[in-house]
Amino acid sequence: DKDERQVICPVSVVEWFMKFYKEHVLKEERELAAGRSRVKEGMQRKGDLIWIPNGWWHTALNVEESIAVTQNYVGEQNVENVVRFLKRKEKQGLFEEMRKEWGEVVERVE
Repeated sequence: DKDERQVICPVSVVEWFMKFYKEHVLKEERELAAGRSRVKEGMQRKGDLIWIPNGWWHTALNVEESIAVTQNYVGEQNVENVVRFLKRKEKQGLFEEMRKEWGEVVERVE
């Protein structure tokens, strides 16, 4: 959608890498040459940590057997974004759960 928060995934991540990745790389090379690239790409190795900022779209492709440990962090600097996001997703019930646990924070943000 317009604000890039809704995800409709017509293909699997593996299928996307196999069919569309090369096209994506070529587009990004043109964007980079024009000074407009927003994509970051890298290889994570044993012991590396990658921090992905709030709201950034991302994907990962494991090139060998891997274990991933992820954690969504909510702190003072991003709690307003989290409250707004969950409020837009009220049908999922997470906003009401947050209101029960963190009512004073939700009221402050609203």
